[in-house]
Amino acid sequence: MDCEAPTCRICYRRKATGQGPLIAPCSCRGLIGFAHKRCLETWLREKDTNQCDVCLQPISVRNKPMPIWYFFRDPKHRRDVVRMLVNALSCLGDVMVLSFAWTYASGFLGSVGWLTYLFILGVLLFQTVFWMMVEVIRIV
Repeated sequence: MDCEAPTCRICYRRKATGQGPLIAPCSCRGLIGFAHKRCLETWLREKDTNQCDVCLQPISVRNKPMPIWYFFRDPKHRRDVVRMLVNALSCLGDVMVLSFAWTYASGFLGSVGWLTYLFILGVLLFQTVFWMMVEVIRIV
């Protein structure tokens, strides 16, 4: 086994894999001087930096945003995707309930009077704001 062969300092694989070719992105030398382009992009994105943590030299790599479907396919984000789906379904349910309540209230309020109409409108608006706040709190 050749210990001097260039190795990616992030994934520890030696040759060009699906992660791209090995590059020397900074002034680090020796075994820690190489990284796959994709490994480096992922590492820089997760660290939220653009410099090497060893030599502190800025790394110039074109960091293009990942397509949105990468977020949905990545197993690390599965819990977030499920929470987003639950929140979307809950919000859709809230909108349906409030629209049915509004339709029902509008049907029998024609003869009651404008004061009652404004009261029910206020109650429905309060419920809408209340449940929107509940959804926001659940997301955070």
